[in-house]
Amino acid sequence: MNDAHLTSSAASRRLIKQLRHPTAWGARRIPDAPATERAAGSSPCIAQSRLRQNGFTLVEVTVSILFLGILIMGVSGLFFAAQRSLEDQARLLPLDSRLRGRMEEVISRPFAAITDGSEAITIGEQNYTVTWTVTQPDLDGDTVAETTAKQVTVSVDGRSLTTLVIDNQGKIGKI
Repeated sequence: MNDAHLTSSAASRRLIKQLRHPTAWGARRIPDAPATERAAGSSPCIAQSRLRQNGFTLVEVTVSILFLGILIMGVSGLFFAAQRSLEDQARLLPLDSRLRGRMEEVISRPFAAITDGSEAITIGEQNYTVTWTVTQPDLDGDTVAETTAKQVTVSVDGRSLTTLVIDNQGKIGKI
């Protein structure tokens, strides 16, 4: 045999030895389980030949990234919903303020002067119409409207506020 064939043959044997004995090339073995913990019929050689895994598999990394992506999407969805809610509240706050202000102005009038009406308002660059309606309610259920009571409803952009105003011998009270 020539020297090149011997060198090739020696390298092959060394590679086979490393494959048979992973610790020869730096892999770490899982320690043997005590004989009492080993499954019946298993040999210590099989347990010794198992390699300890280092790092993560591609499947584990992919599942982790998928899980984090779903988690981030859920949290960002909540964030955007909260942001929309805050924007809606900021838009509705001036309307609610005008609604309450108009109600206080209407019910502060003398009882006979409390009547229906409306006004156009502009908040930001949006135009709205505030309307107030006055009805005489039936408070005691006898199907006759009370002459000493008025129900006032102030509305703007689908939002409304209602109260009762009662004239008790010239003294106005609200409920």
